[in-house]
Parts: sequence; structure tokens; C-alpha cells
Amino acid sequence: MTEIPSRDELVSRAEALIPSLQSRRHQAHDERKLPVENVKEVVEAGLFKLTQPRRVGGYEADLHTHIDVIGALAQGCASTAWVVSVCHAHAWLMGCFPKQAQDDSYGQNPDAIITAVIGPRGKATRVDGGYQLSGFWPFCSGVAHADWVLLGGFVLGDDGNPVDDGDFLIPSSELSIRDDWNVTGLRATGSSSVSVEELFIPDHRYLSFPAMIAGEAPGRDLHATNLYKGAPIPLLSFGVTSPALGIAEGAINAFKAH
Repeated sequence: MTEIPSRDELVSRAEALIPSLQSRRHQAHDERKLPVENVKEVVEAGLFKLTQPRRVGGYEADLHTHIDVIGALAQGCASTAWVVSVCHAHAWLMGCFPKQAQDDSYGQNPDAIITAVIGPRGKATRVDGGYQLSGFWPFCSGVAHADWVLLGGFVLGDDGNPVDDGDFLIPSSELSIRDDWNVTGLRATGSSSVSVEELFIPDHRYLSFPAMIAGEAPGRDLHATNLYKGAPIPLLSFGVTSPALGIAEGAINAFKAH
């Protein structure tokens, strides 16, 4: 059984990384993605695991812990905090997937990093045993360091019209990644575009969003806590709002020091 650190311990681990994250800010800016050292430190501190299910090696922590940890990381590196925060959202989403998908992604590597573009930008059709998916997805934050990616898409019926929409779990090795992230703010998030063409996705690696919103996510009852029974839209929004708190606090502290 995974040992679950306390909130204070996890926040302390995040705060301890602030100086080293700050020391690589110029490297992060130049590389336009997170330095490998940043990712390694966050992994070693266990800070990608906060919303990962306990049954597959995560901490299944509460959202208050998520907010405090991301706030601390953001004082060291805004882009690192952003990537970790959205990965927390996607780890939560994985807790709603079928059991086999959770085991596929975390079973062989409990430290797996999962990122996503969850909006339904792709198109999929039903085939024997699963789906055939094609599409182009911009803004895939942290994809250079991800082991798996969740990509959103519409499922089309025989008449070509959508009959469902949701997310597909894909090994990052099966993606095409475009080096097109060259911005000013959050420059080091490495939010590059990705694409797939006629990629087969087995049934168990698909999660219907309407079913999840209706409380019918297949993985929601596998877990020790009620974390994965929360409403998905407000819960997923924590992934993009939490970094702003730490960024603001870091800016105030930097101004005072100056």
C-alpha cells in the first residue's frame, strides 16, 4: 500500500523546490519546455501523484492539498506549476476511466505522467474492439515529458454525426508532436500541438464525458475516497486556476524583495 504523506509534508516538499526551480528559469525560457531537472525533482518529491488513485500508486489527496502544493511550486516556476497542475487534473480524470485503463497507464509505472487536451477536437469512429481516432490538438502542455496523453474527440455515427464525445488514452510514443510553442507567458509549459491519424484505441481506453457528467464513470467506485465522484467541470477547472494563486503570491514576494 502506498504511504500517503500529510498535506503539510507535501507542501513542505513543494516549498523546498522553489530555489532550484527559480535557478533554472532562464534555461526553461530558452528551451520552451520544462527542464528535465525540474520534472525529475517533482517526480522524486511525489508531487505528480496528488490526485492519482491510491490503487495505482497515487496519494488521492484532497483539493486543498492540490491548491497549496501548486501555489508553492508556482513561486519557483510558473510553467512547472502549470504543467503539474493540469497533470493533477488529468490524473483525476484517469481515476474515472475503466480499471484496465488505469492499470495500463500506472500499472507498470506508478510515476507515469499523463497530460491531455480534453476538448473534443478529434473525430473517432467505432471499429471492432474500439475506435479509430484522427485529429489535431493544440496546447498539449508538458507533452515532451508525458508517458500518456488523453485526447478529446467526438464519436461519429454511421451518418457522420456525433453520437458521443469523450477522451481517449494514448501512449505518447504514438503521437506526432509539432514544435510550435513559442510564446511569452508560460513559455516553458511546452504546450505543443499533437496529432494522430487513424489510430486504433481499444474500448477500455475511452471515457464518455456525458456519462461521466451523469455520474456513470466506470472507475468512480474503485477508490477508497469520494474524490472521483465529484462534478467533473468544476473539479477539472482547478487544474488551470490553482497556478494563478501561487504566481500572484510569488510576484508580490518578488516585488517586496526588490
